[in-house]
Amino acid sequence: MIMQVSIEPNMSVQDALDRRIPQISLSEADAASLDLFAKDVKAAAISCANLLSCFNAVGLTKALRLPVNIAQFAPIALRPVPALASGSLSGLFSPATRAGLKGFGLFLNYGRAELEQVLTLHQRDGAVRKADVARAGDVLSTAACFAKITLRDLVAIYGRLFRDFDVAEMNYLAGLLDEVLQGKSPMFADGRLTPVRSDFMIRERRVELYAEAMLIRTHEVERVVVCNISQGGLGFEGPSRFEMGQLVEIKLLASGRSLDGRLAWRIGNRAGVAFARPLHETDPLLAV
Repeated sequence: MIMQVSIEPNMSVQDALDRRIPQISLSEADAASLDLFAKDVKAAAISCANLLSCFNAVGLTKALRLPVNIAQFAPIALRPVPALASGSLSGLFSPATRAGLKGFGLFLNYGRAELEQVLTLHQRDGAVRKADVARAGDVLSTAACFAKITLRDLVAIYGRLFRDFDVAEMNYLAGLLDEVLQGKSPMFADGRLTPVRSDFMIRERRVELYAEAMLIRTHEVERVVVCNISQGGLGFEGPSRFEMGQLVEIKLLASGRSLDGRLAWRIGNRAGVAFARPLHETDPLLAV
């Protein structure tokens, strides 16, 4: 689990940076196993987010024609990773995640079977009704809960590996799962299913830098250090008390440049901001 950083009110930025989250190191084999597992969990989250978006929409209409591309989001079972259950990686995961791995895999398989049944009915009748997808929705909701719990563990682990992109992507997917578990349909509109997509899921060229800045929200101001920047956002370190989702302004002290965005992820004293308006690829900030 992550060690939380204790920040005193008058602590300097450098003092805060010195109190980093303890980094972990993995063997090449363990790192490969972890990435394989994370890839499967993200794929499961994407399947659940897309399918539940569609199934949740059934409650808003008497009958629903399923999008032609829905079959491609059928859940795929997790590949076995021995080091996860009781091997060298097990200590990185919470007991709840380790205990739920078998159930997670089973409900992904059940979800695939239930989707096939729904598609069979859809092919026969041309449409599906709420009753037709209720069971499939329940199974996928359970799988989504497992995926969300596992993603939270992975966020903590990849944060200690200083893999900012992966942290942002997993936080985004966990947020989507929250929405569909609340009955929303973030990926479904006007009878069409738009596959999960996000700025976090497009690897951008990142420029490493060390630039002092002010993080501003309304009348609250904090001094931070911007560590990297891309077209879509930036990463910073500092004693931030702001919360995920809040709108912020980042003012770079050296140039006086201001950038607007939303706090997209946070682990200890490290966080990331997604810009309200992406930078142009020729922006001078990206040429540092």
